[in-house]
Amino acid sequence: MDIDISNIILNIKESPDDNRDWIYDKRVNINIGKAKTVLDYRKDLLPIRNQGSQGTCYAQASACMKEWQEKKDYGLNNYLSPQFFYNNRNNWYDDDPNNDEGMFGRNVMKLLKEVGICLESDYPYGLIEKKNLIDQDYYIKAERHKISGYARVISLDGLIHSLNNNGPCLIAFPVYNYSMEMWKQQKNETLKGGHAMAIVGYLEDCFIIRNSWGEFWGDYGYCYYYFKDWGKHWEIWTTIDSIEKDIPNPEPFLPHPPNPEPAPDPELDPEPEPENSESDNEIVSDNDLDNDNIKDDDLKYYYDCPKCSIS
Repeated sequence: MDIDISNIILNIKESPDDNRDWIYDKRVNINIGKAKTVLDYRKDLLPIRNQGSQGTCYAQASACMKEWQEKKDYGLNNYLSPQFFYNNRNNWYDDDPNNDEGMFGRNVMKLLKEVGICLESDYPYGLIEKKNLIDQDYYIKAERHKISGYARVISLDGLIHSLNNNGPCLIAFPVYNYSMEMWKQQKNETLKGGHAMAIVGYLEDCFIIRNSWGEFWGDYGYCYYYFKDWGKHWEIWTTIDSIEKDIPNPEPFLPHPPNPEPAPDPELDPEPEPENSESDNEIVSDNDLDNDNIKDDDLKYYYDCPKCSIS
């Protein structure tokens, strides 16, 4: 059933400037000369969701983005849990009672990297609870669906490049109305708030945007951000998926290290440990990325995870 979109909570906030942000456009050689004319991920996505009366737009978009990655990596065909993700938002736990709703884009990406997101079947939508009440098992399951790193996208060409190489991205807009071009202010309209959605491809003259207001809104739940209107958005973020996967049957994350293995019998002559080869320590980048012009210092930002970074 559709919702009354006039009652939707538009509560996201524009991330403040931070010179520590990893800028995708500056770290990767942007060359879209061979990019596809049309890139449309809609056929690879699960049906449009409806966020209802909660301000979970960033969580919905993040779940969509990660669902696409996991489907590509190991065939996942299930929803991830925006409710689990939203219940872990940092601003719900600060000292400002007026700051409980909404999220910053930067914090969304950090949460996806540090906590991850579990399956919807494990943690259903509508289960609103503080994180101290969330069973630790869900955090262990969320560990299986984390990202390695993230970056901010600042140019149209950079977004086209990222969509081709990293998949769907997050975008945040100011909202002036509830139309398919909510970011365009019409006469006598005032700012209603902010809203986040997922960018899931592009056509010849526009980006394809996936909303979370149900399939009866817009073009079956989607709208289009035309290239000529570039700059109407607040911010765009891309995620870098994990390089190494233990899925579909990953080892669970252990909050405490396991008991050490017993020492070998001193009377036995254990086989010597094989020496590490160069290939053991080689960083493998995404197949489609053009990393020829990325320096080592850049890679440690690009793959921002303990397994993949360069010390």
